[in-house]
Amino acid sequence: MGGHKKNTPVPEEPWLPLDNVSILEKSWKRVYVRSSDKAVERFHEDVLDLARASARHGYLKVAELASMIDVMLAPVLQGNESLTTELKEILRDYMKALRRVGLEHPVAPRMSGNVRESDVPQVLLLGVEPEEVSDLAGQLAYFGYEVNLARSVDRLLEMFDQSPAEAVVIDESPRASESLSADAVSRLRDLGGDSLPLLIISERSDMDSRLRAARAGVDAYLLKPLDLHQLVDRLDGMVLKSQQEPLHILIV
Repeated sequence: MGGHKKNTPVPEEPWLPLDNVSILEKSWKRVYVRSSDKAVERFHEDVLDLARASARHGYLKVAELASMIDVMLAPVLQGNESLTTELKEILRDYMKALRRVGLEHPVAPRMSGNVRESDVPQVLLLGVEPEEVSDLAGQLAYFGYEVNLARSVDRLLEMFDQSPAEAVVIDESPRASESLSADAVSRLRDLGGDSLPLLIISERSDMDSRLRAARAGVDAYLLKPLDLHQLVDRLDGMVLKSQQEPLHILIV
């Protein structure tokens, strides 16, 4: 009698960014030619898929560029701006850059020197309007997030250094200059590395503000009045945790 055959495990194919960039290029061609709402939405879905997968597999430059495309598409998807020829040319440049950086080798995410013992993912929220951040804290608590409050960039950086976060949300005040956000992004990148997801909530809807945020290294740009479900969805996607756990949020 013959013995049972042993099933030989099939090795998992390595994830390669260029394969996914090629998928994105196909949906981009439909946007460039037709510019229909459906084509833009499909392109945006592919952009988010690429950003998340690239970050997970260590292709941080690919993830950063994909996130910048996401920032550029936001006003079009929200109906605040149309897909102009100028915006198409900007997006086309990003698409070309994606293919170039997709050839690079993956890198291990850069981490802060301190390691947090808790498994609960931490999200920091930078804000200077007490009433707004308190309301947001209460809303996030409704979704099962754990919330802590603080009120300065220096305190944010101190607490981040003591307990590294998985993501940072910057709640821009209309009274504060954009340089405050840019400074916070720069200093957080120094502490948390290029793989740290950074999101901005802002009333500034003009393209110049969005471009400055994207170039500073922001991964998502959300407009006020804030859609809380959109923020929660972005955090869920960017934190990339296998288990659904309450987030620990530090409001600064």
